[in-house]
Amino acid sequence: MSAKIWFIIFFIIFFVIAPAGFPFGVFFNLFGRHKAPKNSGRRRNEFLARIKIPYEFSEIKISSAEGLDLFGDYISIGSKKTVLLIHGYRSCPYVNFSTVNDLYVQQGFNVLMIYQRTLGKSGGKFCGMGMSEQYDVLEWIKWLEENTSVEKIVVHGASMGAATLAYLSSKIKSEKVKALVIDSCYTSVYEQMENVLNKNKIIRYIVTRSSRALGLKLAKVDIKDSTVDSLKDNYIPVIFLYGEKDETIPFIFVEKCFNINPGEKVLIKVPDAVHIKSLETGGPEIQNQFFKYLNNYIEEA
Repeated sequence: MSAKIWFIIFFIIFFVIAPAGFPFGVFFNLFGRHKAPKNSGRRRNEFLARIKIPYEFSEIKISSAEGLDLFGDYISIGSKKTVLLIHGYRSCPYVNFSTVNDLYVQQGFNVLMIYQRTLGKSGGKFCGMGMSEQYDVLEWIKWLEENTSVEKIVVHGASMGAATLAYLSSKIKSEKVKALVIDSCYTSVYEQMENVLNKNKIIRYIVTRSSRALGLKLAKVDIKDSTVDSLKDNYIPVIFLYGEKDETIPFIFVEKCFNINPGEKVLIKVPDAVHIKSLETGGPEIQNQFFKYLNNYIEEA
């Protein structure tokens, strides 16, 4: 068979499978399972080595509402206050909170660092980009209430973890949850896709429509669901964080989340900080400001 005929066959096959392969490829890259970062184990050991006061370390396993195994690490320093840290997309708590976890321990918090579904040992076939994970966080709050003597809980989410927390915000009924920390939150996966693909209208149209259809069919989530729909009914105090050099989440999304939230709130913007690095980049000045607000919310609650 001549090279010309092979080229024609290849050309035909490409145009037949591309319309199906392209949206499925995008969908599974966004919503499929991912391994925890290779350095997560090393980061955990380094964090534990930095703790200079007595502590107890426990690997925790719970079940999601639909029966998925979920894992987390609980570092107890014997405090009555605990922070629950929710990591971002395709990451892990020891990577996203490599400085933040130290700060919380120094401020006298126990730390619960969870692995979101589809990440590491935690179960699940599809990542829900915060929409499914929000209900998992409710189970973690329940675990803290039933298995520890904690009296005050702070929930802190970064990036997709911030969206997870924002989706959840109006559903939290526990009186022990005294404050939320939402660091670099998007409004919806749909709007974030449009933001990333804003220079190519054709690709943007294909990706957003196909991903929404596949999300509804396979992952059982609607990427048009917005975090603002929950935040508008939230009355738990919130600290919003944003780095002014964030190239992942535009400030307009964070601003929309901040403005819609009706309860007590504050927005801390940090010059020179990139995505979810506000507390690290801001140094002692921003860290002191952050914990001043947080401790006031905890004490007033």
